[in-house]
Amino acid sequence: MARLQPLQDTCADDEDLRALRSHPRRLLLIAGALLSVLLLAALATAVWLHARSYEENRLQAFIRARTALEAQLTRHDASYARLVNMTEYAWRHRTDRDPAVLEAETRRYVADGQTLRLQQGAQDTPQLVLGLGTDHWPAERLHRYLALARTMSVITRMAFNGPGAEAAGAAYFLDPTGHLVVINEGLDDSGTGIASAERDRQSTFSQLRAYAHLLPPASAADTVPALRASHGRGEARIGSAAHPVTGRASLVTVFPAHDGRRGLGVFVAFEPTAGLAQVLREASDSNLQVMAPNGEVILGSRSAASDGVVGTLHDAGIWSHPDDGIVKCRRNGRRVIASLVTGTDWALVTTVGWRDMLADGTPMLCLALALWAGLMAGLWGLLAWVDRQVLAPAAARAMQVYANEALFRSLIQMTPAGLCLVDIEQRVPQVQNELARRYAGAAERSGVALYDALVDGYAEAVSRRDENLDIREFQIFYPGGRGAVATHLLVNATPLFDSAGRVLLCTLQDLTARVELQVQKDQLRDEAEAAHRARSRFLAAMSHEIRTPLHGILGHLELFARSQLDIEQRARLGRITQSADSLLLIINDVLDLERAASGRLELDSAVFEPALLLERVALLYAPLSQGKGVDLDLLVDGSLAPRYIGAADRVEQVLRNLVSNAVKFTASGRIEIRAVSSRHPHCLRLEVADSGVGLSGVQQRRLFEPFAQADASIAGRFGGSGLGLTLSRQLCHLMGGEIDVHSTPGVGSVFGFDIQAQAVETTADAAPPLQGRDVLLYSTTVTWRDELARRLRAWGAKVVVLESLQQIEAVASCRALPLVIFERNQRAARGTVDGFRGFRGRIVRVRGDGPLRAAGPPGDLRVSAYSAAALLEALQADTADEGIDGTADPGGDMETPATMS
Repeated sequence: MARLQPLQDTCADDEDLRALRSHPRRLLLIAGALLSVLLLAALATAVWLHARSYEENRLQAFIRARTALEAQLTRHDASYARLVNMTEYAWRHRTDRDPAVLEAETRRYVADGQTLRLQQGAQDTPQLVLGLGTDHWPAERLHRYLALARTMSVITRMAFNGPGAEAAGAAYFLDPTGHLVVINEGLDDSGTGIASAERDRQSTFSQLRAYAHLLPPASAADTVPALRASHGRGEARIGSAAHPVTGRASLVTVFPAHDGRRGLGVFVAFEPTAGLAQVLREASDSNLQVMAPNGEVILGSRSAASDGVVGTLHDAGIWSHPDDGIVKCRRNGRRVIASLVTGTDWALVTTVGWRDMLADGTPMLCLALALWAGLMAGLWGLLAWVDRQVLAPAAARAMQVYANEALFRSLIQMTPAGLCLVDIEQRVPQVQNELARRYAGAAERSGVALYDALVDGYAEAVSRRDENLDIREFQIFYPGGRGAVATHLLVNATPLFDSAGRVLLCTLQDLTARVELQVQKDQLRDEAEAAHRARSRFLAAMSHEIRTPLHGILGHLELFARSQLDIEQRARLGRITQSADSLLLIINDVLDLERAASGRLELDSAVFEPALLLERVALLYAPLSQGKGVDLDLLVDGSLAPRYIGAADRVEQVLRNLVSNAVKFTASGRIEIRAVSSRHPHCLRLEVADSGVGLSGVQQRRLFEPFAQADASIAGRFGGSGLGLTLSRQLCHLMGGEIDVHSTPGVGSVFGFDIQAQAVETTADAAPPLQGRDVLLYSTTVTWRDELARRLRAWGAKVVVLESLQQIEAVASCRALPLVIFERNQRAARGTVDGFRGFRGRIVRVRGDGPLRAAGPPGDLRVSAYSAAALLEALQADTADEGIDGTADPGGDMETPATMS
């Protein structure tokens, strides 16, 4: 490489000199124009951001107002739903007074022209009973409605005097035929009410029926507006109309009451809309309106901005495609924000315009405009000064700086790494930039000759015989002085040749920050691992220390429970024991979770029977489910082997967690525990299906995270630590399986898990206990019919399925056969079976609340549905009078009375 020579290029030409002076000025003007555009864009952005912020604030205020309105409507509906529930309960559980008193009230009611005032107590709400043609009603029916009217005076006071209850409004109760009405004092006040003497009885009932939608308006002159039905509130209807007495705008709600499937009557309530308007004013200071689909303004005042808004909302599909979202559209340059009020067909509406936004942000916009003007003036003043004071002198001196050497050094100085050319023989720099000079000075202050280190480092790198023979990479380290940090340099070097001999071209990069960062990372990782180990040891030690006294507490509670206690003391002791058991379960879950996380959780393989495992878990949680009125069923797939080998204790632990959650989150319906075949080879699958609250997709994705539950309200409503499912998933992973969930909100969930389990081959050393016997089976529940049939076939019995108990005669004349009946919530009486001619067999009743050992009078035994051993014991007891006919096929199909005959 030839040594670079200085380039001396002089511009004697005046044209070149003018070009040199004019080009920077043009660039300066272009830069000023670009900066001006940027400032203008910044001003426009500020205005746009203010508009967005203003609209977002209005939207948040709108959402708060909608939430407050919906909450008020929900409280309103809850109060009247409580009134309906109490009325239905009073009707079903008759609270009739003395028949003589009822007869006297009935006579007084008829004598007063089908009019009667009733009040149960001095503090109860008076009720006025009016009738139209009810004097011809059956006495029993009239007695029940008059008794209900008296009870409603107490119900009205109780329904609207609880925590969180709304104040009672004017209301009346109308029977399904529309001929008897019970009116409270809000509609019958000082003779000016709807039931005043001046009003015609027929017109009064016509108006009351119209409000209740029992009949259409009596005539074209009837001014009672039709109520608009709501959506999502069951059978209730909500709307707006004028108050029948005051004529003021009111919220009208119709709540039907039922006696089973029959209509009991209809409650019609009137609430002033002023309360809802006050709720909107407190929630937001925006101009809000509540509009009906026909354009009627229910709350708020009609303004010029709201004219035609209802048509825009119809075009936007807010009523044709209702959902819970917020609809945004434009009309006449204004932004319309609307949303349906949940449970009604009303739309909450507000409008936003540019004038509103500008009026709200006038001070800020004026300040921004003044700032923009000041920046523009300062910018162009600065550019003018730069042109006069900088560019003009620089252009005059530019002719003196064009040389190769200067250009070469400028390029080296601009490089972000240290660059230098080192003479290999003399070990001195020929060319170097400022950064390389700083490195050399720092190394020299530390006692290290940088250029000697570069040459020696390159020679050592060459001796390693790397594949890349042109460029060698190595590092140089030298300590810092006076407490400074040590410096690490990464060097890339390659040899070159020039007229003076061999030189070494080196690039230097400072790795000090990277090395320090790596050291800090290593230190932080070590500290985190040490903290984790300490936390694990602490949790294990503390959990063991807590469990020891807790076991003592549980033992003493058990001994205390055996002593003489009254009912209240025993109930309190039960709650204490339950709390202690819950604490012990949480501690055990924490220990197991910690062991699983650290890989110290051991699995003990043992032979187990899936059927017995399901029975043990069902027996554990049957009292809880029965206490809540939830049916607990179990089903074992008949294709499964009788025994498997696997981690039985951990399988039962996972199954208990799932069943516990199912019982906790299921308020009604049923829970089914199933053992089925797995899709994976050498695996067993267990499932728990329930009809509980269900889970959304988002809740399912975060369900198995530690200390996480479906939503924030779960812990307060149902309790729990959020560890059960996390531990269950880790246990399933340790057992070579996986846990999954399929759920639909409001319908229920199915939790299932697969675990590795090897079927155990069984040898037929002894004959099945019911070999060669016929057994009758009757069950209206398909799950239990299949499960009981599987048990009987496994014991060698031939199963005869009865579709109804009337089929007993088809087989009773042949021989005395045992009859297995599953009873859910009904009870098949002994007399029902004995009524069939010739039936001599024994009855075994299988119930969820049955005993674990066969019990009952001879010939009519009761056993638990969750104990197969109890069922076998009942069938094996006293078989002398039962015929044995033929040999059963344990794997055959279930017989019917038709096949036996």
